[in-house]
Amino acid sequence: MTAGQSRLALWTINLGIPVLIKLCGPQLGLTPVMATFFAFTAWAILSWILATLPENLVAILLPALYVIARVGTGREVFAPWGSSIPWLIIGGMIMGLIMMQTGLSRRIALWSIRTAGLSFTRVLIGLMLAGVIIAPFVPSVMGKSAIVSVICLGICQALKLAPGSREGATVFLVGFLAVACPKLAFLTGGGDVVIAARIAGDVSGTAITWGEYFVQNFPLAMVYAAISFVLVMLVMRPRIGRDLEEYIEGEYARLGPLQPAERKTMAIMAVMLALMATEKLHGVDAGYCLLLMGGACFLPGIDLMDQEKLGKLNFGVIFFVTGCMCIGTAATAAGVDRWIADLIAPLLDGSRLFATVGMFLVGLVANFLLTPLATLATLTGPFAQIGMDLGLSANVVAYSLIYGADQYLFPYEYAVLLYFYSSGYLRLRQIMLIMGLRAVLTLVFLVSVAVPYWRLLGLF
Repeated sequence: MTAGQSRLALWTINLGIPVLIKLCGPQLGLTPVMATFFAFTAWAILSWILATLPENLVAILLPALYVIARVGTGREVFAPWGSSIPWLIIGGMIMGLIMMQTGLSRRIALWSIRTAGLSFTRVLIGLMLAGVIIAPFVPSVMGKSAIVSVICLGICQALKLAPGSREGATVFLVGFLAVACPKLAFLTGGGDVVIAARIAGDVSGTAITWGEYFVQNFPLAMVYAAISFVLVMLVMRPRIGRDLEEYIEGEYARLGPLQPAERKTMAIMAVMLALMATEKLHGVDAGYCLLLMGGACFLPGIDLMDQEKLGKLNFGVIFFVTGCMCIGTAATAAGVDRWIADLIAPLLDGSRLFATVGMFLVGLVANFLLTPLATLATLTGPFAQIGMDLGLSANVVAYSLIYGADQYLFPYEYAVLLYFYSSGYLRLRQIMLIMGLRAVLTLVFLVSVAVPYWRLLGLF
C-alpha cells in the first residue's frame, strides 16, 4: 500500500465511522443531538488515534463544531475556558520553564535522588510518597500536577532520559499516579471526590465527614497506589544503563553552590505552595495562585522571566487540554449523562456485589464521554438512589463510581493525564497498555480488597 493509499484509508475510517454513528443514531436509541455529539466525539478520538490531523487543531475545532451543530450553546460547551484550568496550565508552564532555565529543577532532582539512596526505583517510590503528603493540603489536582510534573522533568533531565524512552515514560507515569492515586485517600484530595461524597450524603441524608471518608478510604487508596506503582515497574521494566551513583554524585558536584536565580525561584515556589495549600482560607483558586506567581517572575528585582522566554512556551497545549475538557460539557448539554443512567440502571438489578461492580463499570464507561468531575457530578445522585434501592450504602456507590472514574485509556479522558502526556515523554500506546491493565487490576482490587474492607466497617 502506497503512502497516499494509506492516508486515504485512515481518512475513510476517520470520517466513515462518525457518519455511521450519526446515521444509526435512531436505531441506537439516540436523539438527533446525542447522535451528533457521539459522531463529532468519535471523529476527534479517531483523529488523535490515527494522527490524521494535528491534535491541537482537533481540540480547537471540536468545541466549535459542537456549538455549530447545536449540541449545546457556546456558554455550555466552552465552560472549561471559564474555569481556572487554562490559566493554571499557563502558570505551570511558566514555573516549569523558570525551574529548568535556572537549573533548580535539576538540583532538586539530583538532591532527591541522592537522599533516596541513588536508586531509580526508590526515587520513584519517594515521588509517590510526596503525592500522598501533599494530597490533602492541595485540593486542586492540577495544582498537584504542576508541582509533580516539574519534579518529573527534573529527574529526566538529571538522568538525561529522552522523551519517549522507557525510563522517561516510567518517571512520568509514576508522576501521574502520584497525583491520581493519593487523591482518593482524602475527602479534600480533589474536587470530583468532594462532589461525589457530598451528593451521596445528600441522597442518603447523612453527610460524609472528612474523618469518615479517611477511615473508609485511606487504607484502600494506599493499597491502590501500591498496586498501580508495581504495575508500572513490572510492565515498563526501566533500566539505567550507567553507574547511577557515580553519575549522580558527579553531576551534583558540578552544580556548585546555590545561585541567586535559584534562591529566587525557591522563594517563589514556597509562596506558591503556601497559597495553594491554603486555598480554602483565602478563597483564591489554586490555578489563579499559580498564574499570579508566574506573573510575579516578570517583576523588577525578580527578573526570572521576560518576553523572549515567554515566547518559548508551547501555548498549543492549553488549547489541547481545554478543548478536550469541552467533551464533558458538551455531553452534559446533549443529555448523554441522563441517557447513560437510564440505559444502565436496569442492568444493575442483582446482588449487592454485582451492583457494586456495575457502579464501577458505569464510572469507567462514562469516563470515555465525560470528565471525571462531570461523571461524578451527574451520575452520583441517580446511581446513589438506585444503589440504595438495591440495598447498597450510598457511600459504597459513590466510592465505586470514584474508582471507576479513575480509570483512563486515552489522555483526553482526564486533564491531569493530558497534562503529563503533553510533556512529550509519554506515548499513547504506553498509556493505553498501563491504564488498560490497571483498570482490570482495579476491578479485582475492588472485589477482593475494597468490598471486604467496607463490609468490615459495616458499609456493605
